[in-house]
Amino acid sequence: MVEEDQRFVRHAVNIRRAQASEMDAIMSLVCDTFEEQGIPRELNHIPEERSPVWWCAEADGTVIGTIASYIEDGKTHLGRYTIKPGYRDCGIGTKLLRFAIEDVFAQGAQIIYTESRPATVKILEKMGARISGETFPFFKGVCTPVDLSREDYEKRKATPER
Repeated sequence: MVEEDQRFVRHAVNIRRAQASEMDAIMSLVCDTFEEQGIPRELNHIPEERSPVWWCAEADGTVIGTIASYIEDGKTHLGRYTIKPGYRDCGIGTKLLRFAIEDVFAQGAQIIYTESRPATVKILEKMGARISGETFPFFKGVCTPVDLSREDYEKRKATPER
């Protein structure tokens, strides 16, 4: 943990919308992370008809984190949330997630849907999200359906954490 914290402190991390030129690096990170979780590569890609928008965290010119939004069944979803090993557990993922959420809400979404791993569910709950279904097995782990409304997010943001 100390090594990860020191790495985070040593490197300036830039969080932003991803550029088309970064998609190879982004998909490589997504593939690596999903492979760790036993998720087949064919599930990595988000078809263009789902209007994907990608965000990334980068340090020293290297993509170290990703997240995407996409439309499915008329709803805005977040997924493909990844942080490169060695950069985990030092707050980068939370900052990336918050950045993407704020951008999605700024584009007019009122509710964001996701099916997330337990660590991400904990982060989302701190941001005002609510569990909206039963946890289910998903390859090497579990996922839980979670909804985050703009209203609940704004309320939680306005209330300091205790």
